[in-house]
Amino acid sequence: MDSQRSVGPRQGWKLTHSEKMGNVGQIVSVKLVNFMNHDHFEVHFGPHVNFVSGQNGSGKSAILQAVQICLAVKARDTGRGTNVSQYVKTGTSSGTVRVSLWNSPVEDAFEHDKYGDVITVERKLLRTGGGTYHMLSSKGVPIGKGAESVKDMLRHFNIDCSNPIVVMTQDFARTFLKPSGSQLERNLFKVYMKATQFEHTLENLRNARIHKENMKADSDFQGKEVEAARKEAEDLRQRVEELQQVEGIAERIEAMFNCCMHVSQKEFEKRLAELEAKCTQEIKPRLKELVRLRDEKREEIRMLKDRKGAEAKRLSALHERVSGASELKKQMKEQTKFLTNMKTRKAHAIDRLTKDIANMEEEKKGIEKQLATFHEDFAASRATAEQEYQRQLSQAQEQYNASKAEMIKAKQAASEFAEAVAVAEANVSRVAEEVTRARQYVHNKEQQLEKLKNAQGNRVAIFGGPAMVELVRRIDLHKREFHNAPLGPIGSLLSLDSKDMALAVQYAIGQLFRNFIVSDRHDEMVFKRIMHSLNNRALTNTVQCYNYSFDRPPYSDVRHLALPEGVQTVLDVLKITKIPKWHIVQNILIDYGNIEAVGLCKQESMAFSAIRGHAGRQLSCVFLPDGRKVYKKGNMEATVHSGLSLTATLGKDMSESIQELQQHRMDAIAELQALEDEKCGLLRELQKAREQKDRAFQTSTQVENSTFHLESQVDMLTTTGPAVENTGEGAVAEMSMAINDLDDSIRQKKREVEASQIELEDASKRLEEVKLEYKRSHNEAASVAEEVQKMEDSMYEAATAVTAAERDLKELEMLAQEKQAEAQEKENEKAAVEVKIKDVQQESRKLGLDSEVIEASRSAVMEWLQATASQGVHIDDFFTSDNLELEIKKQERLKRKKEAMGGGNLHELKDAKEAKEAKLSHAERLHKNICKVVCKTEEGLKKRDDIYENMTFNVDEAIGMVFEEMMDMRGNHGRLNIDHGRAVIEPK
Repeated sequence: MDSQRSVGPRQGWKLTHSEKMGNVGQIVSVKLVNFMNHDHFEVHFGPHVNFVSGQNGSGKSAILQAVQICLAVKARDTGRGTNVSQYVKTGTSSGTVRVSLWNSPVEDAFEHDKYGDVITVERKLLRTGGGTYHMLSSKGVPIGKGAESVKDMLRHFNIDCSNPIVVMTQDFARTFLKPSGSQLERNLFKVYMKATQFEHTLENLRNARIHKENMKADSDFQGKEVEAARKEAEDLRQRVEELQQVEGIAERIEAMFNCCMHVSQKEFEKRLAELEAKCTQEIKPRLKELVRLRDEKREEIRMLKDRKGAEAKRLSALHERVSGASELKKQMKEQTKFLTNMKTRKAHAIDRLTKDIANMEEEKKGIEKQLATFHEDFAASRATAEQEYQRQLSQAQEQYNASKAEMIKAKQAASEFAEAVAVAEANVSRVAEEVTRARQYVHNKEQQLEKLKNAQGNRVAIFGGPAMVELVRRIDLHKREFHNAPLGPIGSLLSLDSKDMALAVQYAIGQLFRNFIVSDRHDEMVFKRIMHSLNNRALTNTVQCYNYSFDRPPYSDVRHLALPEGVQTVLDVLKITKIPKWHIVQNILIDYGNIEAVGLCKQESMAFSAIRGHAGRQLSCVFLPDGRKVYKKGNMEATVHSGLSLTATLGKDMSESIQELQQHRMDAIAELQALEDEKCGLLRELQKAREQKDRAFQTSTQVENSTFHLESQVDMLTTTGPAVENTGEGAVAEMSMAINDLDDSIRQKKREVEASQIELEDASKRLEEVKLEYKRSHNEAASVAEEVQKMEDSMYEAATAVTAAERDLKELEMLAQEKQAEAQEKENEKAAVEVKIKDVQQESRKLGLDSEVIEASRSAVMEWLQATASQGVHIDDFFTSDNLELEIKKQERLKRKKEAMGGGNLHELKDAKEAKEAKLSHAERLHKNICKVVCKTEEGLKKRDDIYENMTFNVDEAIGMVFEEMMDMRGNHGRLNIDHGRAVIEPK
């Protein structure tokens, strides 16, 4: 049998080569590099059932996650993350997972000729996310690449690692196994649906239903489009029939063509000659004359505009001079006003300063008289005040010195009492803490004593109280439901060889005493159901159940360490072999309590020497009876207390334990009473010290206040004597300073009077100069205004001349344009006639008609036209649908008659007719395009005329505004109106 404690089997198997090979798709080995908590790990599996065991966090689940990740399972489906980058070990940039699968025998293998007996799937994981797949042969040669190759192999082997029945993770098992009742049934049904892939099939059915509905909608839409196409085809068929009916128009066009072909070429040539003669004799000479007149008018307008520009510049310069003179005139007026006001202010200031000087001289005389009187009074009172001051000062200084000495003594006494209070408070706090600890100790002992008394000799009750007794009773009632009766609680099954180590054993493995042992999964479920039926949350949370086969033998490789004297292991102290199925309890305590490597010792020094020795390397730690644990980690040695307060229950009978607890309780109560008495005495001393401290502080405060009062009296007397003396001296100094200030003020006022007189004379001179400059500027402005008036008159004459010249120029240009248009029309008509002549000649050559035949046809058509005109029939009326049909029938009779007579060229006529039809359709398209161009041209001309009118109106308005400003500057009132190129001045 395999042990749960070892990585490999305790006893190896001897297998043949055929037995070592597994079935196709079975895992051979798994190799992990930088994956989760593994640096470099590789494990090989046998052909039968394999178990992986280890402590929590050792990486057992990582092997299962690696198999899923390598065999194309998404990270989200593993339940351990959402991205493969989370599986890369911290501190590394990439990781690798290799899973090898059997690919034998050949008949069930996947591409055995390429891969051989073993297929290795390698997946590289990157910290940045993603990775690559590679499939290697038995010899390590890369064959396949990519996830699709891996999925093809898995489909061949029928392996689906995302199926919970194939690979069941801890999280998934916890989800559907932990609940009970209806919730458990629902979770099991979900597992069934996933395992049988019914859930995936239902999802495919839902998708197929949605796809079917979408296809139906598309079919309906396509049906509507087909119906629309059918209607369109019917419309096109009707149009084809209409076009077939229109083909008869060709015959009618042939009749019109025969009529048009009989137009005489000579008539066109005659008309062309007439147009050339008229153009040469009448239009061209007149056009040249108009061009000459237009050039003369343009030159005249240019000269007038140059003259106008020069006059405008000159006028602008004069306007600038006028505006400059006006500005200068305005500045001179302001300067004159300012100088006049300044002159008046200076005169008033001189009068005011003269009066101030007289007042200051009178005030100076009064102060001098007061100073003489004050000197006489001060000399008489100074001697008497000096004697009284010295007496009061000496008396106050003596009182202050005595009070200060008394204050120092009071402060020292207060500080001594404060220190005594602090010491008393510290003692009270210390004793209060000791009292609290003693009370807690007494309470713990009372609880333990009550627990032992309630147990009434029952060892089961010692390790769990009444609840544990009830649990054991119910287990006994339901013992038929168990395959094997559970063992427990474990503490009730144990006994000791040495009573001295009872507490140390409890500190070492006491956490296992309340647990039970069952033989299989069924017994474990029954046990948990019975325990949950008690509805005791504390019991449910603290009691564990170990699932361990009762058929297992005891461990054969149990270590018995050679320890120094006085040091034993827990395994050596416990007496286990006397209980039924003792080896099961021993194996559990070895697996979960490590009792073969936990030492026990009475003294700390012996514990440290044990862990330092050769055998100490195999010891995990050593426990002492007082709850301390001695251990060594690397080169560091340390002790730590468990924090528990236990009473020995192993190795002693019940009465002995109760007596020991009662004795401990009495000792603790006596110690607690002593501490309470000490606390009361300390509190009385503290109260007394606080009262003495308060009295000392009150006395110190009173003395300090008295000293401060005396000090203030001394300071006041010290400052009073000099103040009396300084008062007289200060008064004299103030009067002297006042006299000096008045002298300085008088001198300052006199200097200000002299400066004001000088400024008054300067202002008078500047005022005279400004008046003269103002007169000169006024005369200059008058002359410039006269010159501006002359320039404005000249500008007006030039503007009138320019307007007249421009009007004449426009008339000439319009006349020239009319003549040019007329000449262009003649040229166009001439070109059209020439084109028609050429067309007729070409048609004649195509038809093979000579001039005599054409002339005969022309004469016949002319006679026919004259006959229709004399009868009041218009040519358009003739070419109606009925008339055209009659004409077509007539032409057909003529053709048949001519063919019967053996003459004519019918095929050539048909070809000519088709060519004429093509030309006629082309001419119609050209006509439509020309009409569009003409319409757009007329719209453009209309827009241009509108813009020209707006521009003309804006220019006229601007000229009128300028004219009004000029008239306002001259002082006149008038308005300029421009009507049809003429400028008219009207009163405003």
